Amino acid sequence: MVKKSIVLQYLNLLTNHYNKQIAKKANGAAETIEYDLIRDKLRNPDGQIDIKCSPTYEKIRNLTNQMNAPESNAGYREGLERTVRTIPDRIKRARYYATLYILLMEQTHQKNAKHFMRAAMGEAMKVRPLSRRSMVLCDIAMLWHSAGHYDEALTLIDDAVDATTNIRQYEKRDAVVERLSFAIKFLRDRYP
Repeated sequence: MVKKSIVLQYLNLLTNHYNKQIAKKANGAAETIEYDLIRDKLRNPDGQIDIKCSPTYEKIRNLTNQMNAPESNAGYREGLERTVRTIPDRIKRARYYATLYILLMEQTHQKNAKHFMRAAMGEAMKVRPLSRRSMVLCDIAMLWHSAGHYDEALTLIDDAVDATTNIRQYEKRDAVVERLSFAIKFLRDRYP
């Protein structure tokens, strides 16, 4: 969320007066954002900066857009599922499922969106060790909260807290609790 705010500030500066250095800094800051969905939403229509998204995200976005076409069929959901399942990293799979949930909710595909919400939560709950699981659940909660899905975000934060309480090493648990407390404060302050 902080990186997104930084990029938005750079974009505000660019609208007032274009400068190649500011555009380069905005692009650099945008590239450090983990979620392609956020990077995609930061693309400005003027084309002043060129924010790149991963090919997997582009494919997912194209398939979700094709689901809105009148001639769409049921094969798109399986195509989305297959695209995400090919990713070997479980954390990235959870993030892409979370992204799919947001994209489909924006297009009012409630049934498909709920399927991918459950898939995101399922993948995130399988992440090991528990400290990484807590961070993944927290990241997805922040993403869903920023997209306006507050109740689902709070459910994920609850799961992250549960995972954190089960960490046995004191040092790791304290570090995760500290990070998690920042997320909880952020969500609490911005809850509608």
